[in-house]
Amino acid sequence: MSSYTYIHERGCGTRFRVLDLLSGRKGVLIRIAGELSISDAYSIIMGDTIYFFPQSIAVKIPPRPVKVAATLRLSNMLVTRLNLGLARWRLQYIYAVGGIYAGRPTSICERYSVAQNDWTWVPRLNSPQSNNEACIVNDRVLYTIGVDPSSGIRLLNYGCRRPSSVERLDLQDEENGWMILTVAGLEWILTESCRACQRSDSEVLVFGCMGERSYTFGVTVEGGPMNVTPAENMKCEEDFSYSENVTVTRGGNINVMSSVSGRLHTYSIKKKVWTMRKVHYNE
Repeated sequence: MSSYTYIHERGCGTRFRVLDLLSGRKGVLIRIAGELSISDAYSIIMGDTIYFFPQSIAVKIPPRPVKVAATLRLSNMLVTRLNLGLARWRLQYIYAVGGIYAGRPTSICERYSVAQNDWTWVPRLNSPQSNNEACIVNDRVLYTIGVDPSSGIRLLNYGCRRPSSVERLDLQDEENGWMILTVAGLEWILTESCRACQRSDSEVLVFGCMGERSYTFGVTVEGGPMNVTPAENMKCEEDFSYSENVTVTRGGNINVMSSVSGRLHTYSIKKKVWTMRKVHYNE
């Protein structure tokens, strides 16, 4: 479990902002050593280390406020691509799901081992996905939520009604491949900045949707219809495109920072309500 959340610094490919949710200190603006740009990076945090892809670098968050952080080169992805979904598992593995390859959405999936610093293939998705959101539920099942480009569904004002591709993979039985889930209930509106996180043993919360909307869907075991229901709305509409990290802190709070306003949005799983606050940084 990590106590950090962060956002990329928009307009500057070598900086990002980090906030320690447990320390109570101000956020810190950090610059990556060297000229390597993370402006097009997709990232995920494990412990005190942020992993950036497809650049394949890692940055360890300094234990004290410093303005320059060293980078560690990682093994290159098997297939370098953008607009992919990332999910961490047991602080040991990072799953890279779908994305854009050769200018088109892809079904390619692979897994990075932190200990071995290498990549291995994972079964392909049934349908290509990009700008998708991936999350792991009950420490076992990987979900990916996106749009199947072959369905003919088009983005409407940066959103689309009803994702046409939701799939799940049992991480303890990967050989059986991905299972397609059908969506039941109301239509929901996703954007490429949507994020998802487990809310309970049986629910996943999807937030950052068009407007201030949030939704939940029930975790399915046998691949039956996935019931989508409205959840508590956020306080305002935000863009989380550069906020790959969604942090769950002790006490059951889901935290994410906006890549536009820099505000911290917190969802209380117990109270089922969103709050937000402005974050101050040590420049």
